[in-house]
Amino acid sequence: MREGSPNLITSSSVAKNTRRRKQAIKLDGLNDTADLFPMIEVPNPNVAAGVPRTMLVYRTWTLEDIKKAVEGIPHPKGYPEGLINGMDLLRGSYHPNGVEMQQVLMTKLGIDWGRVQGVWNLMEDTNPGQLLAHDDQQLTARLAVLWVNVRREFKQRADYTIINQTKQKIGEPSLSID
Repeated sequence: MREGSPNLITSSSVAKNTRRRKQAIKLDGLNDTADLFPMIEVPNPNVAAGVPRTMLVYRTWTLEDIKKAVEGIPHPKGYPEGLINGMDLLRGSYHPNGVEMQQVLMTKLGIDWGRVQGVWNLMEDTNPGQLLAHDDQQLTARLAVLWVNVRREFKQRADYTIINQTKQKIGEPSLSID
């Protein structure tokens, strides 16, 4: 696409199905567009002294990838800290940006996302129209607020279903309260 073309995308937009982000870039003095994909960490093939063992690259992240990534993370109904710790580990491994983090949370929480989302915003406060990057401090702050909402909505309570299933064994002494 050339400069002045009506199809040139100058602000970030997220494709619905592929979660790709198009951004205008400049190549050899011409404006063009390129796809920017979610960042993932891969082994660095050029490891040497002072060079990191891993590097971040862009790759599409499908809905199946999201489901696999969150399948081991518990739902907060049983233990809210399990979700928070799992999401923090996922964020450290996959480096999702604001949109991808929302998709991860919505996939895991399902209908409960509406109970905890609060005033979740995918865009930067200082630069409207720009999506939150994976290492943005605003994303970290918004997740901290979200974790407060998760802890409030899913307080750990006694599970009376399990308590009621507990039976005293034959010959087991009963507790006497004096």
